[in-house]
Amino acid sequence: MRTPVFAFAFMVLVLGASSASRAQSDFMSVCRVTGSEKSCLCMQGQIPPDKMAGAIASMQRSNAAMSQGGVPLDPSQLPPAEMQGLQAVVLAQANCM
Repeated sequence: MRTPVFAFAFMVLVLGASSASRAQSDFMSVCRVTGSEKSCLCMQGQIPPDKMAGAIASMQRSNAAMSQGGVPLDPSQLPPAEMQGLQAVVLAQANCM
């Protein structure tokens, strides 16, 4: 009975780690569009895990807005989770300067 329980627990840990790793990879890909490797690594460590998805989504929107004619993103038009993610990114940028 212990072996299936340990196997299940290990699988849950592996899946959790892989989703966290994917989020970190996604963050770095989006961040590198406008930032250096060093600043992106620093920022990645500053953003709380619960805000990471919103941070990635808001940075994707910001990058898309800037590439479509240079019009900055209007934060008031973001959904709440993305607005919180953008706030986390701004705070991380300030801490990493």
